[in-house]
Amino acid sequence: MARILYVTLGLNPCGGTRIINEHLNRLTDRGHTCYLFALNGEMSIGWMPTKFKVIGEDQLKRVAKKADVVVATEANTPLKVSGDEPIKPRGANTKPFYLETKGRKFYFIQMRESLFWAHSNPRWAGKVELDYERMRGVLQPIVISKWLKAFLEDEYGYEDVPIVPNGLNTEMFYPDPTFPKSEKPRVLIEGHGRNEAKDVHNMSYQAVAVYRKNIQPIELWGFSQYPAPGDFDSYWVLPSQKEIRQIYSSCDVLVKASRYEGGSGLPPIESMACGCAVVVAIYMGNDDLLDGHNCLKVDYGDAQGMYDNLKRVLHEEGLRKSLVKNGLEYVKEHLAWDDKIDLLEAIYAA
Repeated sequence: MARILYVTLGLNPCGGTRIINEHLNRLTDRGHTCYLFALNGEMSIGWMPTKFKVIGEDQLKRVAKKADVVVATEANTPLKVSGDEPIKPRGANTKPFYLETKGRKFYFIQMRESLFWAHSNPRWAGKVELDYERMRGVLQPIVISKWLKAFLEDEYGYEDVPIVPNGLNTEMFYPDPTFPKSEKPRVLIEGHGRNEAKDVHNMSYQAVAVYRKNIQPIELWGFSQYPAPGDFDSYWVLPSQKEIRQIYSSCDVLVKASRYEGGSGLPPIESMACGCAVVVAIYMGNDDLLDGHNCLKVDYGDAQGMYDNLKRVLHEEGLRKSLVKNGLEYVKEHLAWDDKIDLLEAIYAA
């Protein structure tokens, strides 16, 4: 069995942390000894159950030296894992140090992260792009989507980049319609407007606003890490995992847009698993979203198409039921975690 260390920036509620948590929990279940270190000093993932050890700076040197596998997980971490940049301890009277390990080094990439800052911080976005180039031949990449594989191979000359797709935890996400329905259709918007790669106002919220104005009243529900970005009937800030499942399960349709989804967005497939129909507008990625089968999908920017799809789902009961049925079946048939962890184990053991 292997000793496996993942290095991340922080442990805040987000899809990337969820997937890292799933990797480490499931590798632990298979007998591996797993650790997670957060550069920002956080010591607990309080919003999800963990079966592995979250370690601090005082343990990092010892764990890294004995690790068989060390994994960078986001834009702030590859140069730390490669040994090109020092770890800067947060404690007083402690000196920066370089990570030393004899283990194999990987870069788990869930998104072309430079897109998060393409406009707001182009210098940092450029640094992230440079890191993709600098890490070729230094850290072995692992990606979660065909789009990311093509990006690394076509733009930066990587070869045979392995894909380990995301699974879905069906013990956490399943139909649980706790909140009683009203006579009005209930539409859900997940997310916030503070990340320029994502979208709430420009497509999701506007599609709902036009529908409310031109067709009929609806109940608009939402949740994210931050306060409501508009006029919602019900809104949760940092809901519990149980509440998230119940919110998905109690809504008729999720409306989700993303300017840049170069990985695999989790809310649409979580919604599917909970019996909620899905209407999406995305740029690229999301290999699991099959238009007309388990969702209705348009390209990002097609505001009219997204509005039309929202109207279809709310007006055509047979279509909505078909999307829900196919979504539940797709999750069951394609998103089980076991075969994904088989792939991951094989990569780490190669």
